[in-house]
Amino acid sequence: MDVIKFVGGILWLILFVWSLVDIVKANKPNGWKLIWVLICLVFPVVGTIVYYLIARQKDMHLSKDFSDLTK
Repeated sequence: MDVIKFVGGILWLILFVWSLVDIVKANKPNGWKLIWVLICLVFPVVGTIVYYLIARQKDMHLSKDFSDLTK
């Protein structure tokens, strides 16, 4: 049981750090980045999940839509 918690914690830490790096590297205004970093730091579990489900997904859909216009 302790091994499962340890592995889960390591995986969660990787996801959390990955989300912070993704936010900082995003091609967005600094205010947008600051808000998402604060959300993820204050609410690490919920903030990271919300970022991946909402903010990052919208960026992925927008990039697909705009790539169709450039063809």
